[in-house]
Amino acid sequence: MKLQGSRTIMRRLDELAPEPALLPADPAAREAVLAAEGWGDAELQPLARRAVWAALRSQPGATPS
Repeated sequence: MKLQGSRTIMRRLDELAPEPALLPADPAAREAVLAAEGWGDAELQPLARRAVWAALRSQPGATPS
């Protein structure tokens, strides 16, 4: 089975090796972590991707690294 996406991979790792847990056991704290992950994916990932693509456009030779 091929997994894609950091959150999907983290959930699978948590299933395979539950200790130490990657997410808190407390439901409220767990929900806060999941909300923060969603926000990070929605708000921060696009910024990071744009920065990487801009850097690669200006220095295409860095692509293999």
